[in-house]
Amino acid sequence: MAIAYQWERNDGAGWAPIFGATNPSYRIFPVEADFDATFRLVASVPGMSVICDVVKVLTGVVEKPTISISVVNGKPTIVFTGKLQSAAQVTGPYAEVAGATSPYQVTAPAGKSFFRAVK
Repeated sequence: MAIAYQWERNDGAGWAPIFGATNPSYRIFPVEADFDATFRLVASVPGMSVICDVVKVLTGVVEKPTISISVVNGKPTIVFTGKLQSAAQVTGPYAEVAGATSPYQVTAPAGKSFFRAVK
């Protein structure tokens, strides 16, 4: 039995289906009008529907992560915002550097290490 999904939007006048939003997930790139709306997902099988909790797009400033590297006392030191990740190859895979706080002093890596900052 297949599950039917339908995302709905409420702009204050009641719930209305969002055209084409029929997957378990729904992704938007919000515009100003979206911040006043609420959204929900209805999942249905014949004879029964389940409605998820109502969600709302929140406004706010999200700072982009930053990263810089310098040499301090002869050791590479990374200053970053967000979370620090590293990889052995520039293309990854990247993993979080456990316990990394800024500034982070790089310990003697075996070979090359690549770093990035993420949200």
